[in-house]
Amino acid sequence: MNVVSESWDGTGPARLASSLRAGASVPEGVAAAVATTIEDVRERGDAAVRELSERFDGIAADPVVVPPGRLEAAREEIPAELRDAIAASAANVAAVARAQLGAASEVVLGAGQRIEVAEIPVGSAAIYVPGGRAPYPSSVVMGVVPARVAGVERVVVASPPGRESGEPAPAVLAAAAMTGADAVYAIGGAQAIAAL
Repeated sequence: MNVVSESWDGTGPARLASSLRAGASVPEGVAAAVATTIEDVRERGDAAVRELSERFDGIAADPVVVPPGRLEAAREEIPAELRDAIAASAANVAAVARAQLGAASEVVLGAGQRIEVAEIPVGSAAIYVPGGRAPYPSSVVMGVVPARVAGVERVVVASPPGRESGEPAPAVLAAAAMTGADAVYAIGGAQAIAAL
């Protein structure tokens, strides 16, 4: 992966936008493969998710939904220092999220019309937490906590299962338990995004 450093002096927003787009190219064939995956999941549902997970990740988790008791158990399995770090991170993210909440306001237009402006949370949110070479409990915290602060009713997490355990990393499961995720799905890749 190439990392490109850009600096911007605040002028020429079109130049900045152009340089940001230049680094966002998708390798040939990837977009078509993802589109095929999405269509397959749309048509065949869970069967496609399991088959695609087995093909791409080498594992098809069963069950796909991690049992709630397993989330709580993972909390106890991780080192105390990591538990403390997740808790501190969640508290910090919650404080920032609360500061960003806007109060309802009313705008009175010239002809006397009154418009109320209010933030209304979506009913549900899905957080994708990458797997791969390391666990990312921070992705759980940065996704679940703001959703909860905003008032989202149902928040779920999807993260790829490990080849040996058949479930997401214990740190991810623990973070999901600690932040109040409603469910964790042991699914990764484009098929997870399509399923959610």
